[in-house]
Amino acid sequence: MSLPDGLLWAAPILVLAYAIYGLTGFGSTITGLPLLLFFQPITVASPVMQLFDIVAGLLVGVRSRKSAALGELARLLPFSAIGIAAGLVVFSYAPEYLLRLTLGFFLISYSAWCFLNRGSAPIVSSRWAILAGLSGGVFTALFGTGGPIYSIYLSRRLRDLAAFRASISIFVMTVGLCRLSWFVFEGYYFRGAMLTLLAYLFPCMLFGLFIGNALRGRVSAQTVLHVVWTMLLVAGLGLVFRQ
Repeated sequence: MSLPDGLLWAAPILVLAYAIYGLTGFGSTITGLPLLLFFQPITVASPVMQLFDIVAGLLVGVRSRKSAALGELARLLPFSAIGIAAGLVVFSYAPEYLLRLTLGFFLISYSAWCFLNRGSAPIVSSRWAILAGLSGGVFTALFGTGGPIYSIYLSRRLRDLAAFRASISIFVMTVGLCRLSWFVFEGYYFRGAMLTLLAYLFPCMLFGLFIGNALRGRVSAQTVLHVVWTMLLVAGLGLVFRQ
């Protein structure tokens, strides 16, 4: 039996993405998806990362659910739902090159913001939940990368670190399950060699989580984040100039 297309490149990418997830608790999709897009179409890479993100989240566990700021999540949810609905329509009909270009500019902008951001920002109005929910929902639907947008908003509403971590973990898992349900309903996981590809890559995801958990406490999370931001910048430039 022949191997699925792109498997030899996808396997180390999945190990890297979930090693970062195991080490930091986030970052798998925003790291792995742009790299996968150099070897897989977005209609394959995006459902793969979404499924494995849900599995990894269930294996690692949703952090300290009791600490979550449910009021903030309730503000975000309706606008995020609207953004997800709009984003799924775009995902279904937009040409591949335009989606890649959009992701490229998003990665460049986000990595630049991460490098330039210094210190804690002031508390912002809850009205920003409208923009954060809508834009986060769109990018969640398109690429599964709405997490950074939700994080920016929640970090400026919640000063308690435990509340922030629990809130972002629960919210990303919730919207991720919605997106996963849509992929299943539309049959993305039953097209071509998708199931075979998932079977081959599942051990890679587990191995990445194992490596990340083993390195936790031994490697500076800040150092890892700087490496991730650099990778995102390079991947974003690659997606933009490859078109």
